[in-house]
Amino acid sequence: MKKIIWIFLVLFTSKFTFGIDNNLDIQVDSNGTITNAGQWYRNIDKDEFDGQQRTSILSKKISPNKPLSFPMENTDPVFVIQCIEKCRMWLYFKEVILTGGVLDDDYEVHYIRIKLDSGKIITLKTTLRYGSKYLNFSSGSKMNKYMRKNNELLLEFNHYGDGRRFYKLDTKGFKEIMDSNFPKGYRFYY
Repeated sequence: MKKIIWIFLVLFTSKFTFGIDNNLDIQVDSNGTITNAGQWYRNIDKDEFDGQQRTSILSKKISPNKPLSFPMENTDPVFVIQCIEKCRMWLYFKEVILTGGVLDDDYEVHYIRIKLDSGKIITLKTTLRYGSKYLNFSSGSKMNKYMRKNNELLLEFNHYGDGRRFYKLDTKGFKEIMDSNFPKGYRFYY
């Protein structure tokens, strides 16, 4: 009997670990869908007006390597992926003023540098509408690929008045929570 219980426990727990590091905290709902994985968590809401369901995958707050000065000192961003029919990806800041961007019609274009696990540095285009707190990734599909293939990404931003700051994005659990919540796959608008 003890052997049967032990085998059941091994099979049951392996079902929910998805072959990842056992140190990664994973929580699942009653349907077996991952709701939390590492620093990533799921939020589902329904638009009361049009009835559309939105599934969002969010990170915990990401702090810079050095604090920002007043009034930006508590603006630690959250990484957001929101999917309705297709997905969008952005960083949400409480407040953000970046320098070094290129002005366009009603937004600024910022090319941010991202350091991968391998040490390779890539550059991705982001856009920031005037007065917005959402820094959108122009190529969500590229960023998604880097997040799935790396355990950690280091993002560099040039903040007005404070200069360069580095944000360490822990991507452990990202692949698992995305695959669990979108088992048929997902696509980005861009």
